[in-house]
Formats: sequence, C-alpha cells, structure tokens
Amino acid sequence: MNYFRVQSALIAGLQSIPVEVECVQSRRLPYLSILGGAGNAVSELRERVIAALGTLFGGKFRLPARRFTVQITPGVHNLPLEQLDLAVAMAILGSCGQISADRVENLLFCGRLGLDGSLASTGGGEAALRRLIREAGYDSAVLPWLGSEVLSENQLKRGGGFRNLESAVQFLRGTELGIRASRSLETEAPPPGRVWSLIRGQERAKRLIEVAAAGKHHVLLKGAASARADLLAHALSTLLPPLRSEEAEEVRGIYALAGFGHVQPSRPFYSFASSSGLPPLLQDRRLSGVEEILLAHRGVLFVDQICEREKMLFPALEQPMRQGILQARMNERRVPIPLDLHVVASSALCACGAEGDPRLVCSCRSMEAKRVQTRLRRLLRHPFDLSLMIFPEAADTAADGGKEWTAAATRVEGARERMERRQGGVNARLREGEVFGVMPWGEKALRLWSVVDKRALGQREAFLAVARVALTLCDLRGGDSVSESDLLEAMHYFPFEGALPSGRAARESAPESNSIAIPNVRSP
Repeated sequence: MNYFRVQSALIAGLQSIPVEVECVQSRRLPYLSILGGAGNAVSELRERVIAALGTLFGGKFRLPARRFTVQITPGVHNLPLEQLDLAVAMAILGSCGQISADRVENLLFCGRLGLDGSLASTGGGEAALRRLIREAGYDSAVLPWLGSEVLSENQLKRGGGFRNLESAVQFLRGTELGIRASRSLETEAPPPGRVWSLIRGQERAKRLIEVAAAGKHHVLLKGAASARADLLAHALSTLLPPLRSEEAEEVRGIYALAGFGHVQPSRPFYSFASSSGLPPLLQDRRLSGVEEILLAHRGVLFVDQICEREKMLFPALEQPMRQGILQARMNERRVPIPLDLHVVASSALCACGAEGDPRLVCSCRSMEAKRVQTRLRRLLRHPFDLSLMIFPEAADTAADGGKEWTAAATRVEGARERMERRQGGVNARLREGEVFGVMPWGEKALRLWSVVDKRALGQREAFLAVARVALTLCDLRGGDSVSESDLLEAMHYFPFEGALPSGRAARESAPESNSIAIPNVRSP
C-alpha cells in the first residue's frame, strides 16, 4: 500500500480549522472512498477531484485501477468541503508517486477545484488562512491565484498562488515557480477632512464626536433629520486611529467573506438599514454565522431612528457594546465572535421628525409625542456614555474642514496613547472599580463629584459614564488629574436629562472638601 499525507484547512465563518488529509491505496475494486465527511458534500468532493485529475497533463494522467481511501481528520460535518479539493487531489497524486513527501512537508494546501482543473478562491477566508499559517507555524501554502495574498514575499520560496491543478503539481516537482496575485487589496481612501467639511456649524456636536473617538464612547444623538446625524457618525469614523496590521487583516476577511471584495484601508463605517433585527449577512450556508453588524468591526456602526428598532436590535447589540462579543449563528449553534464596535445612534424627537427643525412645524398628536419620549427614556438603559441634542445649522457656517480634522485627529491620537500607556485600553471599557483608580482627581472635582454621586442614586452604571467621559476629557487636554471643568463638561453630555444638577447648582450645593469620603479615588 502507498500512503501519503498533506495538511489543509477549512474556513468556517471567520475561523480556520486545521485538517489533515491522508490517502492510501489498496488492491481492491477501483473506487475513491472519502472518510470523515457526511452527506452530499462527500459525493460532490469525490466527483470534482476525479474530474480535475482527468485533466492533468493534458488529459494523459490516469489513476491506477485500485481503491483509494481518503481520511479527513478531524471529521467534518455540516461544513462545506470545497476548500479540501486541492488537498485531496494532492494526497491522491502523492500516493501515486507523482510528488514526493519532502516537497509537501509543513506546507498548507487549500482551494476549490473546477471540473476543468482550475483553482478557485477559498471564498473570502484569506485572513483566517493567514492567521492559521502564522500561528500553526506552516512554512508556506499552495493556494489559488486570487487567494495567494495571504503569502508574504519571503514565503514565496516554497508556496504561492496557482491558476490550476497542473501548475501546482509542476511547482511541487520543481519545474515551475509559485506566483502571487498581482492585484492589490488596498484602495485609496478619500481625504478624511472632506467629510468634516460637509458639517455645517455643529460645534458642540464636533466636540462630542471628538470625545467619543478618543475614549471610544457610544453616542446617542437626538434631533431633526436635517441635523445630519449620519454625517456626524461618518466624521467620527475618520477620527479613529488607523488600523493596525492585524486589525486590517480581520476587516479584510469580513468584507471578503461578505462578497465585497476589496477592503478599505480606513476604519469601516456601516449604516445599519435593516428593520428586522440582525439578519444573516448573506443567505448562504457557508456564511450563515456572519451577522450584518460584523461589517462595522473595528469601525463605526450607525443606527438611524433607533427608537423604532430598539426592541428588536438591542437584545443582540447590547453584548457587543458592553463586552465586545457577538453571539453569532454558525452551523445551527451559537458561537462567540469578537466584535469591536463603536455605536452611534440617532433618534427624532417626535413621530413626524419635525421637532427641533426651525423650518418645520411638528404635526404630532400629544399621545404620539409622549410615546416617542417614553421610547427615548427607555434607550437610557443601554450603554450610551454620550448624548446630545443636535440642530440644523445655517448653510453659511462651514469651516476649514481639513485643518479642524487634523487638529481633532491629533488630539484623539494623543489621548489614545495616554490611555494605552496608563491602563492598556480605552476609557469606555473601564469598570466600576477602575474608573477612580487610574488617574488622580482634583479637589474641586471631588467636591462636585460628591453631588453627582448623591443625585444619581439608583443609576449606578449611568453616572459612572460621567466619570469615564471626564477621564477622556482630561486625556484630550493632556492633564495629569481630572479637573472641575472636565467633570462639568462630562455632565453636559450626560444622557439622563434631569438626573444631574446644572453646573451652577452643583457648585453651590457642593459640600466642603473635608467632608468627602469617596473610596478608590486618589487626590493629586
């Protein structure tokens, strides 16, 4: 019996599963038996491989009249097997002596075969494959030509991308070099200052999104549709720091899996438009675990008219907002997927959407207005650290967007660097026991905070948002301790109207500093 073994992988959503493919020949009735799979997927895999092998060497290659038994380890069920076509074909050819074992050692094979022997892409799983190659320690890989972007230049010495099965076999025989796809995944992004230039006035709103970008705080904007909350959310995405290489790799994989092809080198901005909760991204059995909001991973998710979607959306959105994890459906089971999400939501102040626009007159009945206000109050249970009432501005209030954006982006980048050095993460993810321990607070800020603490009884998570935002404001100005002005500005963005005193009332009612006893707070 002739035995041969190769390494492969299956892409399940955003995850890669290492697979070992073995083949052995025996003197029995001629047949190709594949173990480790189930259903029609195994039959389809067998037919594709036999047809592709029949085209090898100009149709001159013939399989010996023996029984070939192929074992897939671990056993694969409820997953597509197309990605194993190349590995199964190579295992069979190796058992026939067409390629040597030393040429495939520590080499990964992954790709789908056409009936004419052509190699097709692995279906958008390039990022998962690249991660598997790096983490599992493979020397390189043999992949379809359009999927070979997973290989770096120095890895082309042993592997590469190929257009068909015959070229891959010739490469393993040492008679052909591996090639790499010449197309580039990078596209030129528009200047980020261009989005900022489209914002008319809105100075308070610009300051809000700068604070949100620095501390990664979720935002709730309230006002008329003409105030352009969508434009503010897009501007926020341009303020976020550039994607690191591993983050860009994750975003590439998600967008390729969704069928969008090339990926933006900038932070994603995705506007949620569905009215039925979180449907699957594509109606495809290979992609059933990818949810729509994954398109905003490492970027900004904008949800318009959130009052109308709150009940259907937040059962799935709340956990990603708080913990950065999405419970996705994959192969009829729930799988936790890391989801780094920055949510910006907007809501009208009335049912007709005219409230807050000086050019329109609200036509809502009193009951409709009360219903909208009730929905707005219900939104306050969700983790929005920042909230602001926005109004449309006059058309002649545009400013120099490029200079404003550059200054704001510089401040955001500096604030993020201070957070990383101090606590290893953004302020929005600080827990209750960490909010007051990472940075000292000034004496006047402590006096004011004691009033905030008393007035926010029963809203523990909500008033802690004020402290997190105050920390971000201190980081933006480069301060060493939280000041009274930082806390007053944070209270201005507090989403629970009426729960906190105004700045003047807070200062007048603040007790003397020697009567304050707040645990876990360090004075400078």
